[in-house]
Parts: sequence; C-alpha cells; structure tokens
Amino acid sequence: MNRSAQPQSRPSRLRRAAGGIAGACLTAGLSLATACSSANGPGAATATSSERKDALARLDTATRLVSEFRGDVPDAVAAEARCAVVIPALVQGGLVVGGRGGRGFASCLRRGDKGPDWSEPAPVSVSGASFGAQIGVEKIDVLMLVMNDEAKNALLGGHFQLGVDASAAAGPSGADASRDFKAGSGVLSYARSEGLFAGATFSGATISRDDDATQALYGGLPELRSLLQGPMTSPGAPADRFVAAVRNAFGANARPAAAFEPGMGGGVGGR
Repeated sequence: MNRSAQPQSRPSRLRRAAGGIAGACLTAGLSLATACSSANGPGAATATSSERKDALARLDTATRLVSEFRGDVPDAVAAEARCAVVIPALVQGGLVVGGRGGRGFASCLRRGDKGPDWSEPAPVSVSGASFGAQIGVEKIDVLMLVMNDEAKNALLGGHFQLGVDASAAAGPSGADASRDFKAGSGVLSYARSEGLFAGATFSGATISRDDDATQALYGGLPELRSLLQGPMTSPGAPADRFVAAVRNAFGANARPAAAFEPGMGGGVGGR
C-alpha cells in the first residue's frame, strides 16, 4: 500500500497547526517590535534634528560675533590668541549673588596637515556663580581669548574654571592698548550688551562640553580635547564659516582689525 496516499494522522495535523500558529505569532511579534521601534525612532530623531538646527543657528550667530568683536580687540592680543570661546547671549542675573549660563563654541589652534590651523567648533556651555552689584537679568555676548599654553591645556582638560585653572582678566581694547596683557593673563574676556551690567565678571565661571549640541553636530560625545585638537569631520557649512572667521580674526596669521568692516564692532553697552 502506498503510505503517501494515506491521510495524515491527528498528531501530525496538530503539529502542523501549532507550527502555523507559532509562525503567525512570531510575525506579529516582529511587526509589533517594528511598530514600537518606528514609534520611538522618529521622536528621538526629531529631538536631535531640533537640537542640531538650534546649534547651527548659534554657530551662525557666533560667526557674526567673531567679526564684530574683532574690531575692538587689539591686533597684538588677537595675534597671541591660542583659543577663542564665543558665547552668544550669555545670561547673567540676580541680586548681589547671581547666576550665569550660556551656550556657544570654542576653537583652538592645532596642528593641521598643512601647518597650524583652527579646530572645528567645539560646543561648550558656561555656568557658575557671579558676584557684585547685580540687579535684574542681562543678556550679553561674550568673547574669551585663551592667551597661553597653560590656559589652553586647562581648557582641553574638559572642565575649565576661570580664575582657578587659569588667570582671567578683562581684555584691553583700542589700537593703543598696552602689551602688558601678556603678564599673567591666561584668559582675556570681552563682553557686549545693549544695556549696562554693574559688577559683571567672568572669574569663577566654568566652561565644559555642551553634550546635547555635541551629540547633535558630531553624532557622538568625543572629549573636548579631541574636538579642539582634531582632526574632526566638519558638521556642515555653518561650522566652516565659523572656523574661517576665527582663522581670519585670531592667531599669528590674523587679519588686522582695520581690515574688518568699520562699525561692526561694539564695546559693552554699544552695538
């Protein structure tokens, strides 16, 4: 008798049905997992996309500020700068004892393939207490210039406190500014505001990596030293423009202040 012609036994039919049910469940499970992944993915991508858009907008503002501040920075100071830190709209506020916070970008001189050049922008944040006769809240644009290798190495360490890890002072301005800035000034700072802010200083402020902006721009969290010493892949055209502005403004090959458009700079209290 041909066994293949016999009807399948009950156990065989049950095993076949069970296999079909298991396959359907597995397919449903994979579909559910895919749906869940799809639900989570776009939200995370949207958050990163929004942060990246904000970071690139800050980069454009920082690029403009570099050119505007350059008109007030003496050529002798600009030529000695090892790093530049630009913080658009840093917020200071409080009464007697206040707070300080802002987000911006740093760039440092590094060894490039064709000689010394400036690094890709490293997103940084500024935080820390401030003291003085402070009333109200004020937004100021800030430029900090790192003037010697000791201060630069402290910044590269990733957690840099002004006045502790390096000396800090107000930057001189004007073409005839004294060259005494070299004596013990690790970081020289410049600030600009439409209003006045009595007693504003930067001593005690801490500069560290801005994790959110770093993740959004570079797709990871490289150490601040890696960002500032590179090489790193450019995160886009706004970053290229920022590096070009810093290259033109600071370091041994900086353009003189007179080469920048008149009226672009502005000291504290003026635009």
